[in-house]
Amino acid sequence: SLLASHDAAGEFLEPGSLPIEMPAVSLPEAPKPGQSVGSWKVVRPLAEGGMGVVYLVEREDGQYQQRGALKFIRHGLATDEMVRRFRRERQILASLDHPNMARLLDGGTTSEGLPWLVMEYVDGVPLYEWCSENAPTLRARLRLFLTLCGAVEAAHRRLVLHRDIKPGNVLVTSDGAPRLLDFGVAKIFSQEGIAPEPDLTTLHAPLTPEYASPEQLRGAEVTTSSDVYLLGVLLYELVTGVRPYPTRAEGAAELVRTVLERDPVRPSTAVVETGTAKGATRGATTSVAAAPETSTRSLPRPPTGGPAALGRALSGDLDNIVLKALSKETTRRYGSVEELAADLRRYLDGRPVEARPSTWSYRASKFVRRNRTAVVMGSVALLAVVAGAAFSLWSARVAERERATAERRLRDVTVMANTVLWDVNEGLATIPGATPLRAKVVDMATTYLNGIATEGVQDTALVRTLADAFEKLGTVQGAAWAANVGRSEEAYRSFKKSLALREELVRRDPTHAEYIVDLMSILNKIRNYDEEHGKPEEMLAMSARSLVLIARLKELKPDEPRYRINSPRMRHNHGLSLVAAGRVEEGVAELRRGLAEFQALADAEPAEASHKRALAQATIGYSEALALLPGAPDSSLAALSRARAILEPLVKASPDDVALRRRLGSVSYGTGRILLLRTRDTAGALREALASNAITAAATKGDPGNEDYAVSHAISRTLVGHALAANGRFDEAEATLRPLIPELERYARADTTDTRFPQELIEARLAMGIVEAGRAKRSAGAAGGAGGAAHPAVGAAADHWRRAEAWFEGAQSEHRRLIAKEPTANISQDELAIIASGLAECRKALGK
Repeated sequence: SLLASHDAAGEFLEPGSLPIEMPAVSLPEAPKPGQSVGSWKVVRPLAEGGMGVVYLVEREDGQYQQRGALKFIRHGLATDEMVRRFRRERQILASLDHPNMARLLDGGTTSEGLPWLVMEYVDGVPLYEWCSENAPTLRARLRLFLTLCGAVEAAHRRLVLHRDIKPGNVLVTSDGAPRLLDFGVAKIFSQEGIAPEPDLTTLHAPLTPEYASPEQLRGAEVTTSSDVYLLGVLLYELVTGVRPYPTRAEGAAELVRTVLERDPVRPSTAVVETGTAKGATRGATTSVAAAPETSTRSLPRPPTGGPAALGRALSGDLDNIVLKALSKETTRRYGSVEELAADLRRYLDGRPVEARPSTWSYRASKFVRRNRTAVVMGSVALLAVVAGAAFSLWSARVAERERATAERRLRDVTVMANTVLWDVNEGLATIPGATPLRAKVVDMATTYLNGIATEGVQDTALVRTLADAFEKLGTVQGAAWAANVGRSEEAYRSFKKSLALREELVRRDPTHAEYIVDLMSILNKIRNYDEEHGKPEEMLAMSARSLVLIARLKELKPDEPRYRINSPRMRHNHGLSLVAAGRVEEGVAELRRGLAEFQALADAEPAEASHKRALAQATIGYSEALALLPGAPDSSLAALSRARAILEPLVKASPDDVALRRRLGSVSYGTGRILLLRTRDTAGALREALASNAITAAATKGDPGNEDYAVSHAISRTLVGHALAANGRFDEAEATLRPLIPELERYARADTTDTRFPQELIEARLAMGIVEAGRAKRSAGAAGGAGGAAHPAVGAAADHWRRAEAWFEGAQSEHRRLIAKEPTANISQDELAIIASGLAECRKALGK
């Protein structure tokens, strides 16, 4: 009956109701021994992995003898995604060169269009197998692990994450040197300006769950901290011979739950419990926690000496080091692989480690262990100088307390800057009505940071952290193009405090490149504030100092890639300073030089998205400066068109990137103003103004507490109202401008130094003048007459002309107030001409 039921059931995989069309992919046959791939001849298979088989190959072009490991996509897995990932691995390997990493020797593409690569052939033994065969001591394992850390740290310096560090990806050669393999799931990262590539590190992507970090298992963002966690798992197993999460879990889901929810057993406890459990299996009952694991993956034999001795060796420092690396919270792990390695070196040298609370007794015990003979001899001398030693001891304790206090405050400031000012404030920014709460957060941060600053901080690390915190505080308080609560004057004071601290650091060490970069960053923040608040002299001083610092940085680090972007950026900012100070022609020349440097970077590294973003932003600034020069607007429009061509593909690739979309909105805004004021293409101007307004509206809706977004939206609405008025859509224009003018006046009262708001009020009142003048003409036409010097307007037409006159006069008065306060303010001469022409028309119609 079972067989009959089986026959009646049909096939296991039956056609669905809808046909599924799979793309045709040309699949290569698996290479066979003797077959040629490029300049290499296949010898035999070496190993199998998730993407394919690795083959031993020999060079056959006769130039020289060499062996390599050929990696080729497995037959049947050549999907577009696999090909993309494989090519990425090849690019990553090409950028890495370290004695403890397998090097890339060659690469190419098959006739079917699929990539292959040949890596250096590592004749070695898998890490855990080598440990089991050679039985290295605990200290030898730590030294081997430190070598491996050096390879991972080198990859991080090349902006590459490994993301799959596991024993199978480490081979140990005959000389005992580890070699790191397989960057197939590595992720290239950047510190600024790059939209993150899609993260493939999930359970459906190439990772090993037993060695994956919690954030990988959750599908969250992966950073260098993830590689620290992976190394922590490896270190745990190397020093204990057991897994950090004892479990009988079956299936990936249970394993993931264990890693995400349970804390690992302390290494010293794990080795003792495992040893006890193994002994107990000969006759005693074993507890669940200590039960031997059923994982099919092999583990290394633990270091020699027995469970009790090994437990004592691991207890204390090594327990803390391993568990800090394995912390589920990234902020509680080591900040980098180098920090983890540094703590292990301290342990091997007998010095205090950072992972353990630094009490006086702990540090003293470390000193004694490092200097046993010296301590014994010193004890004899100590009897003769008791009083002096007592004083020294007292001084040491005072110094220790001061150091502990500095370190504690350093941690507090870091939490305040990175968690409260950044994470908490950013989270509140997306909650409607949360602006008062955000302001309260900023108030608390300001009070605390000012209290720290008044204590006369001397510790260099604390000074730098405090300077970073004040810069972040100022950004949140009121920096342009950033989420802020609209307190620009407070922002300026915070920036000045950050500046003083960073100048002090540069005075202490004038050759420290990072201090110089930090100083340029805060100088630029102050420059941006000065540009918006009518401080031309300080603005020029800030940007000129940045150029001097760039020259020094080039001398100190001429070949450092991450500093290259600073040169065109500072040159561009200096050009903007010259333009804002009224020296437009000089500024345009400087902007043009900066633009050429941005273009050179983009041409040299066409795949680098951050260079394209910077080039687009610089092009927008250049176009705005060109628009201030007399003559045809063609060059400014052409620059904006180039910026649009750069930004549109970037926005398409990262549609959720608000900063990119705002830059694209700036292109539409700048184009709309030129079409409206210079070429009189009112229809085109309205189209661009509405496009810009849609972007600023979406940004404001998504982040209602962000004052910077709100200001940008107000500015874009002003242009929309002006364009509507110019197109004769007077009712729509008034509906836009009437509520906007009080909003702009409120901004102007709240910050009397910001020149943007008076300029927008000039345009808004000008637009309302156009609205009323247009209505006056319509009224006169409907009545069959027209106003003029000989025949003054009467009735409704006269009322509209009088209102138009008042609006034009209001715009003119606003201009006079602005120029009196800030003589170098760049006011559009086209707007001033429209105001003058409108006033003359009104007065003529009213018979004045």
